[in-house]
Amino acid sequence: MPAIPTPRHTEGHVTYLTEDGTLLTGDSPGWDPCRHDLSAEPSVCWYSGPTQVRSLQRLDSFDFTRVVPTHGTVGPTLEPGDVRRRLQTPVAPL
Repeated sequence: MPAIPTPRHTEGHVTYLTEDGTLLTGDSPGWDPCRHDLSAEPSVCWYSGPTQVRSLQRLDSFDFTRVVPTHGTVGPTLEPGDVRRRLQTPVAPL
């Protein structure tokens, strides 16, 4: 299972991508059950806001269909194109 360096929550944060396309994210991005969309909260970014944006943008180059955060709601399985589109949503306000 590849570890993807994605500093955001902390400087050494990594994200894991499983063979079935599940992204194990820690805290960011997560799944917002109220908005039914990916989310990234500046309040849990203790390292660097600009680095968090770059890390989220880096995830766009990976094929994943589901987000499983360490904390919070597990996201539904989505189409890869839908995930890429939704990944832009949490990046924009950061």
